[in-house]
Amino acid sequence: MKLYQLLGLAGGLLILSSCSSVRSGWYRERGFRPYARVSLQVRNVMGLGRENVPVVIKKSELPPLLQTAENIQLVDTYAGAEAKGGHAGASIVSQLDDLDGDGQWDELAFQVNLEALEQKYFHLYAHRVKGDGHSLPSGVRAKVAKTPRITYLALESDRIAYFIYDAAVLDVIGKQRPIFSIDHFFDRRIRILRSPTSSEYGADFMPVGRTFGAGSVCLIEDASKPALFTRPWTTNSLFYSESDLKAGGAKFDFKVVAAGPVRAIGRSTITNWESEFGRYECQMTYTMWSNRREIKTDVQFTRMESGKKPPVMAIGFRKIGGEITFKATPSFAYAVSKDVRSRTISGTMTNLVGLSLIYDRRDFDRSLDVGEEDSQDHLLLLKQPGRMSASFYCFAGWDRDALVQSKDEWDYAVRELAERLYKPPVSHIDSLEQ
Repeated sequence: MKLYQLLGLAGGLLILSSCSSVRSGWYRERGFRPYARVSLQVRNVMGLGRENVPVVIKKSELPPLLQTAENIQLVDTYAGAEAKGGHAGASIVSQLDDLDGDGQWDELAFQVNLEALEQKYFHLYAHRVKGDGHSLPSGVRAKVAKTPRITYLALESDRIAYFIYDAAVLDVIGKQRPIFSIDHFFDRRIRILRSPTSSEYGADFMPVGRTFGAGSVCLIEDASKPALFTRPWTTNSLFYSESDLKAGGAKFDFKVVAAGPVRAIGRSTITNWESEFGRYECQMTYTMWSNRREIKTDVQFTRMESGKKPPVMAIGFRKIGGEITFKATPSFAYAVSKDVRSRTISGTMTNLVGLSLIYDRRDFDRSLDVGEEDSQDHLLLLKQPGRMSASFYCFAGWDRDALVQSKDEWDYAVRELAERLYKPPVSHIDSLEQ
């Protein structure tokens, strides 16, 4: 063999040896073959332990090589056992979500358990074959269900389910044990049960009618008359036909953006929303996470044309009959009702129901009660008239899942959740390895 051939062979062996050295300790389970990775640190900023904490990494936060990856596997660096060829670690269930529908993923989403002030270390591996984490069962679900009269957008974890219809109203299915239920209730025949003993899948424990339900949004067009507001009333309702509503009513287009395994996202695009003074269009995006009870609503207006001064945006929830407490603070509002009755079964639906909305304290202006008799709502007016966007969380529960056993317990649950939601873990991404 000639000298230059020997030198070339030696050089090749040196490169292979170098690559093998660099990649020693990389995750190798079940034939997994990554081509790049970055280290990720996630730190709990609270002095309290936290379970199933949502973490979102935007594509723009990652190096270009991972931004173009078709698949990314999340691995807990210090979990698992040693494996041949390096430390195995343990794969963590995660998902890549395409939020804008362009066919490319925009965010990596996962959940993590953290002790008080704990910092955990992970690796994000770029690879071309889906990792074993993708085959695990989903902890959330989402679907669009249609009947001859009404179309619903439904999202759920195994703890609770929310469904959206009518004037962008959130309704609730409470559960008596961890279970998935929207495929049961929203199949070929919608069967929302309003008796808590009628199904192992849970029940719709909250009468809604024409109220805001567990949470919705409105616009106050005349600040001197805050009790007069506009909502996106629609024929996607039990109450209205086109002849009853201005311009035939608002039009809703429901879409499932993501359906697990750890995060479900649904979107409602609202057009043709007309009032006496204005024309409006918006998107409402709903997000639920696995093993959690709250649902986030992001409102983004794309059209706001008012013949009066810029309208005031407000959010609200129903004042259920039998209410024994209500509280509105700069960061949350909640109520508890006792012996909630249902007209459907002509009797008591459940002993206690807790409703709450949680929001950014910088947005809150004041609270206001509106409506009459059994169709009343608690409104929370937001600052900055003419604002085009807002975000809030709906958090609901009933006594049959042991979450609401007293008004004091609900007070504690809402306060704790509000603190945790607005103190998310902090993440940091290190340099790329190949």
